[in-house]
Amino acid sequence: METKQITSSMIEFYKHNVLSITEITRTNKLSEILDSYANKKSGDIYLVQNSRNKDALGAIIDVDLLQELLELRDTISNAADQLVEEMAISRLHAFNPNVTLAQAIHQAGIEDIDVDEIIKLSDEVEI
Repeated sequence: METKQITSSMIEFYKHNVLSITEITRTNKLSEILDSYANKKSGDIYLVQNSRNKDALGAIIDVDLLQELLELRDTISNAADQLVEEMAISRLHAFNPNVTLAQAIHQAGIEDIDVDEIIKLSDEVEI
């Protein structure tokens, strides 16, 4: 297992932004966090974990920041979809259906052709 370098900012985040369920339920910490989000967008993110189950982990985040992050995710997803579509269209335009089999074989650099193998494979392909 690779050991990660721990920085002072990581420790600072853990000290101030990682909370236990007990800490939230027995103090006013949740109310303080929510009040800190009032009337302004906040970049503060808090992690809440169950001390009995380390995999039970959630986040408290300002709803305006969450909305911004979701919009960014959608924008990136849409940009990736558009890029893939543009690449597919450019490849479609680059494809020349008028190339003969002999030209394709020559362009691919294939020198030895096993005709029997091609016939065998063509019988397996359904069009």
